[in-house]
Amino acid sequence: MRQKNSRDNEIYEIIFSKDKLNPCTDEFVWASILNIAETILSEDDTWHFFYEDSYYIIRCKLSLIDDVFKYLIKKNFNVDFKREWEDSAEIVEKYKHLFIQLFHINTMFAIQELTISQICRVHDRLSHCFLNNQYFNVASFRKKVGDDNWEAILLMDYTYNRMMYNAEYSQNRKEANAH
Repeated sequence: MRQKNSRDNEIYEIIFSKDKLNPCTDEFVWASILNIAETILSEDDTWHFFYEDSYYIIRCKLSLIDDVFKYLIKKNFNVDFKREWEDSAEIVEKYKHLFIQLFHINTMFAIQELTISQICRVHDRLSHCFLNNQYFNVASFRKKVGDDNWEAILLMDYTYNRMMYNAEYSQNRKEANAH
């Protein structure tokens, strides 16, 4: 049995992608993530994954990272690196201990393979509960826009900004592919 050390609880990440010479389907990638979840990460209450357009990220405890790495190599994925996780978003770094829990919970919802309707209902509950808990932090905003509207206005602002970000990302990708 492997002895634990103080670094075992550190979160590491693996970046992986489909092998261009032996391409696989999204279904194969998803089945691989689900298999990793069941066989390697089932006892890790911090692990999570992300889809990032051309690659995927799995983050988990250091004590499990080598097993995830070996699995991905065995399944012919391109594995770019494994390293200690340092997020590029300042807000995530500042509250990493909370985001780890949130990302894990989001991953647990994903592996339930929810329907579109269920996804919308879960999103509603997550968004509403988060904003509801911010009630006292947004007193001046509520006074300005009204107690009945502030949550919807914040969600509309988020939606607009996400759409603008996605449009810019899409345009940049088209320009990069044109060269």
